[in-house]
Amino acid sequence: MSTKVSSPAWSEDPVDGHTLAGGAGRQVLLWDCKTKEIIKTFSGHQALVTSLKFSPGGEKLASGSKDQTVRVWDVASGQLQMTLTGHIWPVGCLGAY
Repeated sequence: MSTKVSSPAWSEDPVDGHTLAGGAGRQVLLWDCKTKEIIKTFSGHQALVTSLKFSPGGEKLASGSKDQTVRVWDVASGQLQMTLTGHIWPVGCLGAY
């Protein structure tokens, strides 16, 4: 299967630094780079995912989207932790977490 991926982000976890996140349409995919397998899929955005950023320890992942939201995910459980709304433009970049 071929998937177009946008906004790749590497986990900065020094122990488990082999995880890659990428936007795939309205979803976020997580890959284990050692096995080259998709290990999690995060769904919830209503438009294209345009930016991703792991927390410094790699426990959380923030995703920005053209739906004008930022969603914060727990990487281990895959659960949505919070949705930040109120942006007047699509979220095209996430800086320091």
